Amino acid sequence: MLITDTSEKINFLKTLLIELEISIENESELLNLNFKKLESWSSMKSLLMVVEIEDKFGVLLTGEEVKNAQTFADIFETVNRSKNESSN
Repeated sequence: MLITDTSEKINFLKTLLIELEISIENESELLNLNFKKLESWSSMKSLLMVVEIEDKFGVLLTGEEVKNAQTFADIFETVNRSKNESSN
């Protein structure tokens, strides 16, 4: 099942950021946020994000996929592409 509901994405990201101890002032820009430019972002937080996405959506992102993503919207596009490919 593809993740198309924006509120589901935002709620997941809010939870993820709390777990990663990252605070964001403007939640309306959350999907388009370039997470790699956050001062507190690190490779460990990337790994934790991958684990949370696998737990929640059943998709294991590769290192290359995370490397190529710039925003959380990019991450969801990758998750949806993987879900779509696995259902075919």
